[in-house]
Amino acid sequence: MNNRRLLMLAASVVLSVALAFAVRDVVYQVVVLPLSYVIWQLGVMFGAIPELIRWIALVVIFGLVLAWQLVPDLKPASRRPGARRSARGQVDLLALWLLRSRSSNYFKWQLAHRLGRVSQSLDGLAGRDSVASPPGPGVAEYLAAGLNNSFVDFPTRRHLLARSRTTALDVDPGAVVDYLESQTLVDRGNHAENL
Repeated sequence: MNNRRLLMLAASVVLSVALAFAVRDVVYQVVVLPLSYVIWQLGVMFGAIPELIRWIALVVIFGLVLAWQLVPDLKPASRRPGARRSARGQVDLLALWLLRSRSSNYFKWQLAHRLGRVSQSLDGLAGRDSVASPPGPGVAEYLAAGLNNSFVDFPTRRHLLARSRTTALDVDPGAVVDYLESQTLVDRGNHAENL
């Protein structure tokens, strides 16, 4: 199979060289001569302009570009109204983070970090460092991994066929959210909106 590709490559190179040799006069007459003539004419016309006028034009163009960039009022208003981005609420953002957490360790860690900060806020609102009910299996490690580690601390797959090792970030975020909701319901009253 490899010899066949090499033979096809050699044949295409030989064919392209023969074709280039055959049409060299046509390319010279149709492309090279007209293009060189236009470039020569532009050079003659540019040389006919006095040097003082060329420098003045260069300074004026540079000044206009500088003013265009520095003064925003000189820019023309766009003809069509810009698309307004809808403001995302907390629920939309959390759903987006949940969706992104399926793709890489970075987004898994980001979600764990956010949920860990929520857990810390809940403990701060309660005014104590201990929790009312112990977290389920893996939930404490998940929250600690989000707060105390970085996303680079967790292994990634080396190639597509390799299986990734299980880490603390592989806990179902739904279980962590259920645990945090249970913490908001235990004698915390209406403090959940302060998170």
